[in-house]
Amino acid sequence: MMDGRADRRRVMAWLTGGIAFARLGPAAAQSDLLDPAKLGKGGQAPKGAAPDDLLDGSRVRATLPSATAGDGEARPKRSSPGYARSMASSVVASMAGLASEAIRLIAEVKRLTQRKADLERQLADLMAERDIKLEEYRSGLFCSGCGLTRSEIHAKGETFPHPGQRIVQPTPEEIEAKERELQAPIDRLRRELDAVRSKLAQTIAERDEALDQLEHGLRLWRTAVTFEYELLALADHDDEVAHKARLEEIDSQLRKISSERVWNKDKRKDEELNRDWDSWKTMRAELDERRDRRRLANEKDRARATATANSERNELNGYIHSGEISHFIASRANASPIPDVGLGGLGGFYRMGDHNPKHEVAVLPNVRVFIDRFSASPHYLTSYAPPVGARAIP
Repeated sequence: MMDGRADRRRVMAWLTGGIAFARLGPAAAQSDLLDPAKLGKGGQAPKGAAPDDLLDGSRVRATLPSATAGDGEARPKRSSPGYARSMASSVVASMAGLASEAIRLIAEVKRLTQRKADLERQLADLMAERDIKLEEYRSGLFCSGCGLTRSEIHAKGETFPHPGQRIVQPTPEEIEAKERELQAPIDRLRRELDAVRSKLAQTIAERDEALDQLEHGLRLWRTAVTFEYELLALADHDDEVAHKARLEEIDSQLRKISSERVWNKDKRKDEELNRDWDSWKTMRAELDERRDRRRLANEKDRARATATANSERNELNGYIHSGEISHFIASRANASPIPDVGLGGLGGFYRMGDHNPKHEVAVLPNVRVFIDRFSASPHYLTSYAPPVGARAIP
């Protein structure tokens, strides 16, 4: 006749696939909840379990046909909430530098735009001045003594022509030389203007790509946060399903024992049935305790996820609702916490800070894998969506 505690240990060891069972203290890890993946192959009792380990082994095992089909099945293979959290954190970290670069590019576009306008104005003035001077020069309106045109001499407040000098008609060679002289500063200015125009076009492309990347980053962050909440909800769901399956098996045993008690007339066997009943009832209570601890841990996980998401939300708001960026991107930010569909809508084109326009349609491999996993994951359990604020926030 077995000791009652040893009996309970053997019962629990059989149900959990040979995993040693002990009461959990307050510091028990979240993973302490019984994991069906830890069962023996096919949910069978571990090797070495003798038939008399559970009083009448053939009787007990015969009443547990669901043990091999229910609790023994592996849980659905899913990504961990930490996987989604890591992506969300990476996006926020990379967007800090991206936002700074976008601000710099916005300022640079402004500077180059102003410089371009100044050069265009200077070029127009030089060309008009050249035309006036050449017209005067061709007409002979220049001083024979100093060689300056009438407008140049008048600009100095002097008399044209200078006293003792005369107005002369230039030779074709002199006209050609004068044209080269007046054209030289125009050509230099035009080359500078062309360089500024080219730089401005390049900077505008980089600025626009940086702003586009910020929007892609907001989408990917929303996807990651949504995925994190969904995975937390799915983990809760999987825990509850596994717990229910275990309880059903235990209750099946209890019903079997209760039925045998009705017909049993043997005192020794009645004692064994009582111990068996106590073992299953103890195990049921301990499973409920573990379930309660797991629920509390899950609540704390969700609270941490919410706090982190809100902190990141505020940080992202700081990027898109302040400074020059707000004029470009804030009005287009989507306030919905549930991502759009499609690769682009889910943030698949975000490149973790890279804003090179040449890489516009590139998709990072790790982002592609993340989007694929999110798309393949069930989305019907999203009951812990991030809170939506009143502002147009990501």
